Amino acid sequence: MQDIIENPEQYIDWSIPWDLTISYSFNYTVAHKYPNSIYERNENIVQTLGVSGNVSITPKWKIGFMTGWDFEAEDLSYTSLSFYRDLHCWEMRFNWIPTGARQSWNFTINAKASILQDLKLNKKKDFRDY
Repeated sequence: MQDIIENPEQYIDWSIPWDLTISYSFNYTVAHKYPNSIYERNENIVQTLGVSGNVSITPKWKIGFMTGWDFEAEDLSYTSLSFYRDLHCWEMRFNWIPTGARQSWNFTINAKASILQDLKLNKKKDFRDY
């Protein structure tokens, strides 16, 4: 313990709350069609490796992320970043989807009290604005 006290820069502070989730998804679908009375069978396989997590960098700041890799498309799947700040009686959130078809951002400041839930400022730009 004395070495940790004397050299704190050489050790990781594990008291910072964080979480990390890794997931794998395998979807297999079969569609049966009868266009012009001719039978067609279409098979589709989608495999995705997902990673998401949160880090509370201070007691009042929290950063979250979510992304993944689509093995069939060989591209990033849905990716998002989120930032949260506790402002005592208020809270601030910024959500951002930087890539893909649903590219957008959303910024909100609102009162924390449930009786004041309509007291908020919301600015956003969604995929229809690009």
